[in-house]
Amino acid sequence: MGYARHSVVEPRLQKKCEEVFTEYNVKHNIDILHAVVTEARARKQSGEIGKDVWKEDLQPRAVVCARTIPLWEDEAARLRATLEEVRDFMLIV
Repeated sequence: MGYARHSVVEPRLQKKCEEVFTEYNVKHNIDILHAVVTEARARKQSGEIGKDVWKEDLQPRAVVCARTIPLWEDEAARLRATLEEVRDFMLIV
């Protein structure tokens, strides 16, 4: 009886797992993670230390801010310049 139940549950479980793997693109994301880890190990072995290398004491929020704040500052500068152009144009018209 145990074997019969196992043979019914296993295909359903496998199907559900495949659906989740597809929905979250698991294979692709694991490949990316593997590449990142491999690259990090190679950098560590070579002694290379870059400014954006992960350190154990970094909080995820700090890492995100370090990456995104410069981008947002550039975008804000671009928008200020565009706003200035629009204001100048409105004075002419």
